[in-house]
Amino acid sequence: MSLLTPEEEEKIAKGIAKVGIGGLRRHLFLCAGPKCCSAEVGDEAWGFLKARIAELGLNVGVGATARSRCHCLHICSGGPIGVIYPEGVWYRDLTKENLERVLQEHIREGRVVEDLVIARGALTGDGDGDA
Repeated sequence: MSLLTPEEEEKIAKGIAKVGIGGLRRHLFLCAGPKCCSAEVGDEAWGFLKARIAELGLNVGVGATARSRCHCLHICSGGPIGVIYPEGVWYRDLTKENLERVLQEHIREGRVVEDLVIARGALTGDGDGDA
């Protein structure tokens, strides 16, 4: 039994379709501060990322890249910090210039931008289930 109204369920279904869940290729999470970078730097990076993903057409269709803003990825230095799944590649210093590199090289061409990588940790699904 659902606790949601039919209207809420319809809104969720529309959101799922809009994001392209089920057909996504990658998901980029961007920590936009304020701990890893100033709010201004984070806002600028986020605005650029949103616009550029749309300009490149990376946000639509099968194989699209989703993007999500967060305020803490627990790496509280060197930001904006980002992580791309499913590979689990963590990047530092994601300014507009470096985001452009990541979008072109990693997202479009499948090549990790090694000089910006701070960690790797692909999701494996083999955890023991403990939170």
